Amino acid sequence: MSLYIPGGKWSFAAGGRQGSLEIRFEGGDRFTGKITITGEPVHPIEGRWDEGRATIYFTTTDAPFQAFRGGLAFPLGAVPVNATYTLAGTYDDLLGSHAWFAQQTVIP
Repeated sequence: MSLYIPGGKWSFAAGGRQGSLEIRFEGGDRFTGKITITGEPVHPIEGRWDEGRATIYFTTTDAPFQAFRGGLAFPLGAVPVNATYTLAGTYDDLLGSHAWFAQQTVIP
């Protein structure tokens, strides 16, 4: 089954901090972007969307290194629908493993 995930700006929360996640697809399953957390420098990211498993992986490309993994929680479908898309998972840094999630409302 083919799964759609929107690029662009997502509301983002990680380890109790809030901000935004920006995803720019570079062609195929690869993307770049940035994480912006209130009160912190912008963190560039590189990642991959595994459509077959509905799984997303991305890492910060600056210090401190953080590795994120998660999945598309809702909605699951091949075409954009009017919904709030939700990604959720965990990330690892020097202090351990933490939860994160991101949401974006899409109105096709």
